[in-house]
Amino acid sequence: MSNFKTLKIHSKFRRRTWDNILVPEIRLEGHWLKELGFEEGKTVQVIMQEKKLTLVILEQNPDQSTS
Repeated sequence: MSNFKTLKIHSKFRRRTWDNILVPEIRLEGHWLKELGFEEGKTVQVIMQEKKLTLVILEQNPDQSTS
């Protein structure tokens, strides 16, 4: 498996009360996600920087926290 993927940024139609807008959408899907530990039901943190997104799997879902 390579260390990078090239994806397209799509437009998504979002319906709102007073108007409708288009927003950017990035779709991540595939067996490679599971191979990297991104399994259904897990929670990820998105770290946002200029022209860069980093996804990190959280060890425990926030709604399951005991603190």
